[in-house]
Amino acid sequence: MTSISRIRRAKILSGTILALGAAAALVGLSSWAPGQVEPGGKTAAGPGGNAPRDDPKWKSIAKSKVETARQILEMFAEREKLARQAKADVISEVAGWSRRLMEAELELSTTKTRRIAAIQEHRDRMRRNEQMADAQARTGRLDASDVLKARFYRLEADQALLEQGVSPPADDPTSKPRAADAPPIPPAPPR
Repeated sequence: MTSISRIRRAKILSGTILALGAAAALVGLSSWAPGQVEPGGKTAAGPGGNAPRDDPKWKSIAKSKVETARQILEMFAEREKLARQAKADVISEVAGWSRRLMEAELELSTTKTRRIAAIQEHRDRMRRNEQMADAQARTGRLDASDVLKARFYRLEADQALLEQGVSPPADDPTSKPRAADAPPIPPAPPR
């Protein structure tokens, strides 16, 4: 066999291997979505999972997202203090930005302890949001449906904790007697 035919075979073989590798990469990328949760509770940061997390630019953006979401939540808290009156849209806004903060913190999390802490902090914010909604409903400033929305957001956070193997605190307001003047919360429909 001549050296030219060996070179040709090597080129054909390396071209085939390259094509198969590219096809496999495309298949892998087509099933990946940013923010997708990987097995073990890790949030995928990009193609290949953790690759971009080592990039200083990526870390800077992720840290900026945490700080921005935190500032927005602080503004909502200040707005609530000044107004002393929650509106239904604030409940959803707080929940949305709290969730965004949690997700941004999860992107930066490198350990299970940090992931659990991010979820627990979100859960605590949702519990305060729920308590505030309940107090506002008792004074007639919010509807019972707004209390249910706040409860739903807290239950989502409870579920996220359970998915990490942590039991949420047993401070469910549905288990406590309600004041006589509080608007009743309708029972859940049968399943």
